[in-house]
Amino acid sequence: MLRPVRGPLGYVVAIVAVAVAIILKLLMSAVGSTHPFVVLAAGVIVAAWLGGRGPGLLAVALAAIGSGFLFLAPGGFGADDLLAVAALIAENILIVEITVRLRAAQERAGAEAAEAQKARTEASFALQMREELLTFWSQRLRAARRRVERPRRHAQRARRPCERRHRGAAHRRALDRAAPENVLIDPEHRAGDSCQRRERGRRRTARQSLEDADRALRV
Repeated sequence: MLRPVRGPLGYVVAIVAVAVAIILKLLMSAVGSTHPFVVLAAGVIVAAWLGGRGPGLLAVALAAIGSGFLFLAPGGFGADDLLAVAALIAENILIVEITVRLRAAQERAGAEAAEAQKARTEASFALQMREELLTFWSQRLRAARRRVERPRRHAQRARRPCERRHRGAAHRRALDRAAPENVLIDPEHRAGDSCQRRERGRRRTARQSLEDADRALRV
């Protein structure tokens, strides 16, 4: 796509475009001899598209002047010639306005497309950053949870033997309370209790012996 020409250079483009159109018309004088304004509109379109409204209107004036002096009857302007020149000017002004508006619409569409692309790029970058942040914090949270749960699991493993011993002792006490005194429920448990009683008896005997020896020494 041709870039617009701004400033004085746009008016130079308008003069060159109309000159080229007039030269082409002179070279093709046999083509459309009954229509002296053929090809001139092309120069107006080029001037308006590249230069804008000002150069386009300059191209309209140059095309009207050139066509009036070069392509109309040399005997003088009649009413029909003036009407034809007025129609050419009105037609070319309309062409300039449409061309300028089309150019502006194209530039706006290009700017909006660039903004949309920029917005998509920013949105894609934001989504990528969000995914990276979520991944980072999820890893941090999992690591923190593992650090918190590790001592808890160790404590649970350490409590399990104690809980089993506590439940076993509570179960034995419940059995002892529920069973009659003269009924032997668990021989091994009864054997263990008898061993404990004998041990307590030996301890009492040893303690009594120590006390007797102590009193004998004091006497």
